[in-house]
Amino acid sequence: TKVQKAAYVPSLYLSGHYTYNTQSNKFNLYSKDALSYDMAAVSLNLSIPIFDGFARRSKVKASEIQLEQLRQEMTKTTNALTMSFNNAKLQISNSLRTIEVQQANKELAKEVYDLTNSNYQLGLSSLTDLINAETELRTAENSYNEALLQYKVAEIELIKAKGEIVSAGAIAWTLQKNKKENQEKVDIVSKGTGAVPVKVMTAKKEAVNLDFSVNGKLAANQDLMLISEVNGRILSIKVKEGDRVSQGQVLATVESTYSSLDHQAASDALQKLKVDQQRLTNALKTGGVTQAQVDEINLAVRNAESQLAQAKKRLSDATIKAPISGIINKKYIEIGSFVGAGTQLFNIVDVSSLKLNVTANERQVVQLAVGSKVDISVPVFQDEAFTGAVSFIAPKADNSLNYPVEIKLDNAKIKNKLKAGMYATAKFTFGEQTPIMTIPRSAFVGGVNSGEIFVIEKEGIATLRKVAPGTIFGEQVEVLDGLKEGETVITTGQINLIDGTPVEVLK
Repeated sequence: TKVQKAAYVPSLYLSGHYTYNTQSNKFNLYSKDALSYDMAAVSLNLSIPIFDGFARRSKVKASEIQLEQLRQEMTKTTNALTMSFNNAKLQISNSLRTIEVQQANKELAKEVYDLTNSNYQLGLSSLTDLINAETELRTAENSYNEALLQYKVAEIELIKAKGEIVSAGAIAWTLQKNKKENQEKVDIVSKGTGAVPVKVMTAKKEAVNLDFSVNGKLAANQDLMLISEVNGRILSIKVKEGDRVSQGQVLATVESTYSSLDHQAASDALQKLKVDQQRLTNALKTGGVTQAQVDEINLAVRNAESQLAQAKKRLSDATIKAPISGIINKKYIEIGSFVGAGTQLFNIVDVSSLKLNVTANERQVVQLAVGSKVDISVPVFQDEAFTGAVSFIAPKADNSLNYPVEIKLDNAKIKNKLKAGMYATAKFTFGEQTPIMTIPRSAFVGGVNSGEIFVIEKEGIATLRKVAPGTIFGEQVEVLDGLKEGETVITTGQINLIDGTPVEVLK
């Protein structure tokens, strides 16, 4: 203050004093004997802080230094708070982006799981694929929850940076308030019992629908690429694309001049050797030749017969014939073109019957048998139904743990209405099945492979039970052992349970 500052500089004080006095030896001050007189005084005081000025100056300097230190500390604190605030905002921004990414990943994993589950039902995906998709979905959900947690942490850091969390007392009050609110929520859920809320179902045997459908592509009964076995020019072509041909029908002819000459030469050589053979055989009887000469001529006759057969085959191959009955799907030659051994001539397909190649998983294939009737639908003929029969079941699974299955369909009966290459769906139906014990897939703790479920044996108490899972039917799992009809099985809420945990069944 100004007064305090004035104490550190020289000062000059002027003061004055005036009094009037009366003296008497009697109590009456107004008597004649009373003596009265007045008195006055003036003083001038000069104060110079010579001795304490240096000490005071030193204290002032120290105070100024302390004040500057406080300013610097305040600046540091302000910068730190600003940095913390900016970092908290950046962390919140990053957390929001992470949440968006993890939410997209979770949704994608859910779509993949749903698609894999659908394909599994149709026999297009293996159990391993389904389990892997379920694992990926759980991982994505955990990552999403972790991102939400990091966002809440960033929110707290932002509140601290803004100074809204101002004291330990305020923190304690906030925590106590949150604890009270959370406790109220717990009390509402548990209704004051302290038990974990769960949902349950009653175990019972039910008939399981084993029907399933699988997709595939229709293929021709036979699809043959006819190639040339001789060399020469094409002399004639007897058919065109789209023609129906029968087995053995002539399709084309190849120039056979040289083949005919070879055949004639081989035939003449054989006839001459046979004459010589007969002559030597007769001479052997009279001793005119030796046995060795006869054996030699016999060998020559056999070689000549082989050469004649080869020449005959080459001459026959010059006439191109259909090895199967079917339709000329593609013609690769023209009259006058030169062909050699291995040249493609015709593509012949037999669509009088068609094959539908599909796959079935391990639980489906055990229901199938060769000869079983199958309902077939083709998208381009939505209002029509077709029937086929299982003609082949692979004894070994492929790399996807599925079993190839072949279905034959009599296309001739429907006037070859269906074409090779069309998409089709085969539906396998099995009628009413023997009831079996099944429970929801969600009832298993940590997945079906664990074989662990929670049941309620005593009222309000969860008991961990080991069971033997069997065949999986989509979201239902067969239980082979460890569970009886009428027992209460916990289907949701197991994540919060251990053996002996009190539970309350939600209606």
